[in-house]
Amino acid sequence: MRSPSVLSAAALCLASACSDSIPVEPTTAALSAFSTRASAVADEQLTATNPAIANIPAEFGVPSGDFIVGSAQLLYDINALKGASPTLILANDRDKLTEAQWVKNDPRRGGHDGLKWGYLAANVPVPMYDPTVLGSIRPATATELENGLVSAVAAWDARSCSRAPFTRLFPGEPGIPDVIQVGWQPNSWFVANFPPNGGSIIGVTLSSIFVNNLVDKIPTDIDGNGRPDLAQALIVYNAGKIWSDNGPFGSVDLFTIAAHETGHSLGIDHFGKVFVNQNNVEIVNGIPTIDLGDIKYAPKALMNAVYIVGRTNIEGTDHASFCQIWAGQ
Repeated sequence: MRSPSVLSAAALCLASACSDSIPVEPTTAALSAFSTRASAVADEQLTATNPAIANIPAEFGVPSGDFIVGSAQLLYDINALKGASPTLILANDRDKLTEAQWVKNDPRRGGHDGLKWGYLAANVPVPMYDPTVLGSIRPATATELENGLVSAVAAWDARSCSRAPFTRLFPGEPGIPDVIQVGWQPNSWFVANFPPNGGSIIGVTLSSIFVNNLVDKIPTDIDGNGRPDLAQALIVYNAGKIWSDNGPFGSVDLFTIAAHETGHSLGIDHFGKVFVNQNNVEIVNGIPTIDLGDIKYAPKALMNAVYIVGRTNIEGTDHASFCQIWAGQ
């Protein structure tokens, strides 16, 4: 059984001398360039200048019709806040759903129910915390990486309000995945594709949207819900981080992060306020320091912009946001 209290005594530091970290979405002016709603134009340029992104789904194929990368959800390590002024409000999100959404039985995606997903597997070494030897790091096995992603997808797939949002496709099978768990890329990939702080990114979900054509590039909305139509979502994780199965502070939990990113691929955004009372910010050797136990969540959920490693429950606003999109499908 996983325990969410594994980090209860650790400290969250907002300065360069701190090496501990928890996953966090960008929330400060210093990180404003990494908006969770990057413009279609900016992301299209990103794709054009970075073939590594454009070629990711080649093994599975691409949806029919014209589409461009419409948004990027970037998951940061707290150390991305180095040098930034400490903020008492770490996140204050009010949108439960992402700007673009999937169209039910979209003919451009094959007209199937729910979403099809695939996994390309890690092609680089991924460091993993070894719980059998205190402080030991070893290469992750292909099986445990795949199992972690499968578990994250299965957690969403088990929601009772929907009969089956996910069906897995394997390379070589007919069909094109809507969601591709690309797997792990080296830290240099993130540095090259997301300057200047790409090395601080733990994972990224790149969501493509359909457009009328590649000349006008007007987002389509064939179901008339007022939101652009999603075409495909690609999820990439950083092999430059130390991964774990609910391991020590400083590592990143595979299930928690994969489940968070998979939630984005379903069309779920952040919701809730994450904050620290001013009297809980201490100055230790000149470093503003916050104890993890002092972080307040309203509400506390897997899809909070800031969350604790080891969070495994999909409930409350997580479940409600999922059902808002997928109930009856």
